[in-house]
Amino acid sequence: MAVNDTEEFDPSGRGSPAASLAGLVVVQGSVTNAVRWLLDRFDPEDPELHWGTPAVAAEIADGDARCRMWCMHYVSVVAEHAPDVAYAELETITAGLSDPDPDVRTYAFTALGRITKAVAAVGREHIPAAVAALEDPHGAVRKCAMGVLGDTAEVYDAAVVAHTPQIAAGLADENAGVRHNAALALLAAGRADPPAVRAEADRLLAALDDPDPSVRANVCVLLGNVRPATGRELLAVVADGDPDLDVREKARGALGRLG
Repeated sequence: MAVNDTEEFDPSGRGSPAASLAGLVVVQGSVTNAVRWLLDRFDPEDPELHWGTPAVAAEIADGDARCRMWCMHYVSVVAEHAPDVAYAELETITAGLSDPDPDVRTYAFTALGRITKAVAAVGREHIPAAVAALEDPHGAVRKCAMGVLGDTAEVYDAAVVAHTPQIAAGLADENAGVRHNAALALLAAGRADPPAVRAEADRLLAALDDPDPSVRANVCVLLGNVRPATGRELLAVVADGDPDLDVREKARGALGRLG
């Protein structure tokens, strides 16, 4: 660490964050252990416990993969409860989106998504990175990147519509979380531009066989919203025979909208 490791640890963080973290590292033996100590004691109701964010984020650039992962995990937890605090570390989070370690990338996209829920413009600025990450070899990264696109589409749906084909391809992803988030993102995109989502009707209809009932239910709603020329017969089968009550009800609603 660049700070003085001999400074006394103040767990309240009322000293400088860097000095407080340095003191904790002395006690815990490493930055990783110090960050895990902070996470174990993290209380979302106590804003004083956010003090470590800038010091922890500063460690990401120089740490090994395990250290970077725990530090980015900490930032993502802060982003859930205090997105304004995590927002100050956006440059570090953005760098983490392309980290060589998949766990770091996963937590970076998690943090980005949580900030996007509070400041949607952040997600809009990172649409290219999120779309590129849909090709990531690691499912957890793809899931969180798709989540960023869905969160962004809730406010800036038109900005996401251009990437409808890539999002719709996620309905066939091997990762269940990717498929779930893809359906949510398409729901928002479909409000902005129904024809764009309607063009992906084949993928939507194929997703009616998804093992996840939440995906099937959301796709039924999508089909009712964008009204493709085909699919009524398949929806009727789902409405009568799907094992999940919510899916059956959503399919019947879609059939009603198709007329």
